[in-house]
Amino acid sequence: MLIRPTKKIYWDLLVVGFLAVALVLAGKYFLQIDFWAWQWVLLLISALVSASTLIYLVNVGWPFKVVLDQVKALLTGRKYKKILTKRTDEIGVFAHFFNEVTTDLERVTVELEESRKVTGELKTAGHLQKELIPVLAPTIDGFDIAVKNRSAEELGGDNLDFIKVGNSSYFYVGDVTGHGV
Repeated sequence: MLIRPTKKIYWDLLVVGFLAVALVLAGKYFLQIDFWAWQWVLLLISALVSASTLIYLVNVGWPFKVVLDQVKALLTGRKYKKILTKRTDEIGVFAHFFNEVTTDLERVTVELEESRKVTGELKTAGHLQKELIPVLAPTIDGFDIAVKNRSAEELGGDNLDFIKVGNSSYFYVGDVTGHGV
C-alpha cells in the first residue's frame, strides 16, 4: 500500500499522459505535424515522468512510508522499531525525532511503573501505621484524653500508644523516623 503523497503522483502521471496524448493529437490535426515525430516526444516525456516518479519513490515515498509505519505502530499500541538512518534531510529529522520520542516514552514508562510501585508500598505502610495508633484513648481520672494523628505525607513518622500496667497508665508520643521512609 502506498502513502497518499505517492498516490498523488499516479494521478499526476495520468494527467501528464492525457496532456501528452492531447498534444500529439493537436499537433497532428491542427498543426499538421507528422505523428511519428510526436511519438518520440511522447516517449521522451513518458520516460522522464517514469524516471522522476521512480526517483521520488526511492528517495522520498518509501523512506517516508517506513517512518510513517513506525509512527502508526506507536500510536496504535503495536510493537514498533527504532528507525536506523543516516539521512539528514526532513525524513532523517523525522526519523530521529521518532527515535528520541520513543526513547523518552520508554524511560517515562519505567519511571511511572516504579512510582506506582513506591506509591502502593507507601499506602500499605500508611495503612499499617494507622492500624498501630489507638482509636480510643483510655479513661484516666482527672484527664480528658483525645487521640488524633494526621500525617503531612502518605507515611508519617509519628507514633503514640497508651500502656496500662496495674493501676498505672503510661503513654508515649514519638517520632520514629527522620525524612524519608
